[in-house]
Amino acid sequence: MVLLVGVVFVGWSVLLFRRAHTTLNPNKKPGKMIESGPYLISRNPMYLGLLLMLLGYAFLKGEFVFFVTPVVYYVLMDKIVIPYEEKMIVDAIGQEKYGVFAQKIRRWL
Repeated sequence: MVLLVGVVFVGWSVLLFRRAHTTLNPNKKPGKMIESGPYLISRNPMYLGLLLMLLGYAFLKGEFVFFVTPVVYYVLMDKIVIPYEEKMIVDAIGQEKYGVFAQKIRRWL
């Protein structure tokens, strides 16, 4: 079930990006900020979805070693990737607009 929820989060997020005609590439300047759908729950639903997929897979396998990957993924995303992307979003749309969004919606859940 966790794996399926992760797939839904990722798919829904990608669909919203496509509809908004903005880039999915984290290295490119974003054209728009999405504030609907799963973005009402998490500022990073794609990354949350991938984390849930990794956790779901670990539960399916049921072995400790498979639980290491989601932990490493979480730490890398939370400490390196997401701060980098947040800076790009602030540069693109402004601190004021992103700050209001960030105060309302948590980074993960």
